[in-house]
Amino acid sequence: MPVVSGSSARGLAEDLAQQLDWQHVQMESRRFPDGEGYVRVPEDAISLVRDQDVVVVSNTFPDSGIVETL
Repeated sequence: MPVVSGSSARGLAEDLAQQLDWQHVQMESRRFPDGEGYVRVPEDAISLVRDQDVVVVSNTFPDSGIVETL
């Protein structure tokens, strides 16, 4: 089962994946100068997260973390 992490919880997700012997997938995120942003699954991991349940590890602080998590 993949452990998927947002930008603010990478270390925790990597530790969790290692302890459970699961694969860690770091989401790609980018914030543009106008404040807009995006989050996406890396191209090489799309089939992995599409075909299985995943564990999402993310932080909801600050408020932008909530949007990234969703």
